[in-house]
Amino acid sequence: DHLGHLDRLGIHPSRQGLGYGADLLAFAIQRMASQGARRVGLSTQAENGRSQRLYEGFGFRRTGDSYQLYGLWLDHPGHQVRTQSSQEGGD
Repeated sequence: DHLGHLDRLGIHPSRQGLGYGADLLAFAIQRMASQGARRVGLSTQAENGRSQRLYEGFGFRRTGDSYQLYGLWLDHPGHQVRTQSSQEGGD
């Protein structure tokens, strides 16, 4: 299907609004196209209107898909990192 995907495109807040995001997005799209991508997908937060306007300005359209994100905070008190062997053993 030749799908490219962008993940975690971001510009430091002090540099937002200067065109860096558009330049970075254009570069990423061109790079994926040169590698054979025919479609590009990405995701953004529902409340991030600034990024949505940028993406829509490049021709991206909402798909209507949504998904659940999971997080694991390794610095949480009491968290123990599980190894592959402990997962296989049913721990």
